[in-house]
Amino acid sequence: EQAQRKVAGDLDAVQTELAAAQRRAERAEAEAVLVRQLLAALRLAPPERDGGARRCKAGSRAPSDKPVEQLDDNQGGDGLPHSGRWQR
Repeated sequence: EQAQRKVAGDLDAVQTELAAAQRRAERAEAEAVLVRQLLAALRLAPPERDGGARRCKAGSRAPSDKPVEQLDDNQGGDGLPHSGRWQR
């Protein structure tokens, strides 16, 4: 009887592991479907206007930006027309 309980416990453990493995497989299949959908969407998306160049962090200049010395008198570093410093 003790051997039967051990076998039953082992069987339960194996079934639990099997169920977990099946859930992981289902999740992986769902992720693969999403990845394929995203790749298809990226292939259909129009190209970036800047030629796909990497974006800069906020506040830093892009390589194509004019240096500060070459800005028009009416432009600040953001390219928007304004007069000099911030006004209140």
